[in-house]
Amino acid sequence: MQYLSRILLLALAGITALSPCLKAADHEHYTFVVVHGATAGGWEWKAVGKFLTADGHAVYRATLTGLGERTHLANAKVNLTTHIDDVVNLILFEDLHDVVLAGHSYGGAVITGVMDRLPDRIRHVIFLDAMVPEDGESAFDVVGGLPPKAQVVDGLVQFPWYKADAPLPHGVPHPIGTFQEPVSYKNPVAKALPVTYVAFIPADKSKEERSATDKNWKRAVARGWTIRTLAGTHIAHLTNPREVASVMEEAVNDTNRPVADAQPAASNVMGAAYPRIDAERRATFQLKAPEAQSVQVRLPQGRYDMSKGSDGIWSVSTPPLVPGFHYYSLAVDGVAVNDPGSRAFFGAGKHGSGIEVPEAGVDYYALKDVPHGDVRARPYFSKITGAWRRCVIYTPPGYDTNPGVVYPVLYLQHGMGEDETGWTDQGRVNLIVDNLIAEGKAVPMIIVMDNCYAWRPDAAPPASPPTAPQRGAVAAFPDVMIQEIIPMIDSTFRTLPDRDHRAMAGLSMGGNMTFRVAIPNLDKFAYIGAFSGTMNGLSTDPLDPATAFDGAFKDGDAFNEKVKLLWIGMGTEEPSPFPGAIGAFRAMLDKAGIRYVYFSSPGTAHEWLTWRRDLHDFAPRLFR
Repeated sequence: MQYLSRILLLALAGITALSPCLKAADHEHYTFVVVHGATAGGWEWKAVGKFLTADGHAVYRATLTGLGERTHLANAKVNLTTHIDDVVNLILFEDLHDVVLAGHSYGGAVITGVMDRLPDRIRHVIFLDAMVPEDGESAFDVVGGLPPKAQVVDGLVQFPWYKADAPLPHGVPHPIGTFQEPVSYKNPVAKALPVTYVAFIPADKSKEERSATDKNWKRAVARGWTIRTLAGTHIAHLTNPREVASVMEEAVNDTNRPVADAQPAASNVMGAAYPRIDAERRATFQLKAPEAQSVQVRLPQGRYDMSKGSDGIWSVSTPPLVPGFHYYSLAVDGVAVNDPGSRAFFGAGKHGSGIEVPEAGVDYYALKDVPHGDVRARPYFSKITGAWRRCVIYTPPGYDTNPGVVYPVLYLQHGMGEDETGWTDQGRVNLIVDNLIAEGKAVPMIIVMDNCYAWRPDAAPPASPPTAPQRGAVAAFPDVMIQEIIPMIDSTFRTLPDRDHRAMAGLSMGGNMTFRVAIPNLDKFAYIGAFSGTMNGLSTDPLDPATAFDGAFKDGDAFNEKVKLLWIGMGTEEPSPFPGAIGAFRAMLDKAGIRYVYFSSPGTAHEWLTWRRDLHDFAPRLFR
């Protein structure tokens, strides 16, 4: 009688238990409980189960109520709780402990509920290309509802691939209630379980594409789970069962990445917990927008759809970001808005959000316990533009306490769509120079940052946000610099007012402007720096030193005699046309025999980390 009861219990639970192979390899043996996906059954995992059994493990393949060989039990009342009960009862009635719980596809919703209810029986959890629901979410919430062409008949979903006359075993209609009921994922013990997310990567998609677009992958990253990948389609367990079995075995000893190591970004407003960045440079963003239908983070590295929790908070974690400063925005129902957790930075012609991603082992732009200079803002009225303007001035440590000391001056310009605040707010120029001075690597200097956008009263103002260089919008700046800014600085601050103690540099558009100001005025500048920008702008056409720029570079010897330093830098990952344009300019200099320093920033593009590195190399070379 006891034997018969045992058989009945196994039949009702829809379980096939596979005994360990007697000749299993000499390694630790695990107890796997595998939960299949929608419309399937335990039969789908038979081949994987055989490999795991041959390796010495115990394998229980659950068939959920109304599916597989239990399809005769399907009805409109079957819901997610029913399926969670199936697996919970299996574990309890079989008295299983140290379970390796695995779920595929829809099975991710089921095992989430099992985790919440029986965390003390579980050793490890494996999401196999599975959905990762938040607390209070249903399967439909995760996938966005029924797919096109799916039909619901008597409370059962018939997916497009369902064929009633297909030979057994095959997919069957699936109770719709299992997709509609929200799952509970509140248990803190469950949330502390070690989990591995295994993504099946088809041949037509890269790992990077999958990680950037897969909501479930992003949630796994945000929770600190281990990420593994396996080449194959969504049914890799049928086409590559040995590989799937192997990755399941390997995953058992994975450990979670502690999410506690994530810290609020240095670019956050005071007290804002998000965005946060972890030790692997993954950023987690949050926004409370309970009425929103969609929220997305837009970064230079990519766009990431956020997921909505039951509390109305949207969140997403990115793959590791490139170190440095990056502009970003949040798109709420398609409308770009600033992140309330971020400070506002002026770029692309507007104030927007920005995130500072730490660079491991690098502190040259960090705030340190060294003497610090001051950053001042000085308004002035420009007769040339007929408008009030402002320049930002860095004075070195000791400027106010040593009134007898005079200083050289570096005029430092921003890029397109930015303004005079760019170098201090995004570039951290003051911290970079403070640290260089403290280390004895740079001469104490005054740094003046003004706005390149300067147009005469009869000219049209620049479009905002700027999408391309606008000559008219900056046409007046050379005159403003030579006739107004330099005289004002020399008369107001304690400067060394001669060319040997005056330098000019700029990034991108500011590099182009540097050449336009300095080259015709070499009686005023002895040092020139161009960061990702040269006099030929974005043109990649070859340049003849005899004729280009009115022959300013035709006499290399004369140029070398006048200019103490010509410095050019760019990142190795700069997009087109910058490598070609800067390459053409350098080729012209080489042809003319003009000396210059070339600096290459490894692994960076047209971004602030490139320009911080540029300044860090450029500044110590000045006024020596």
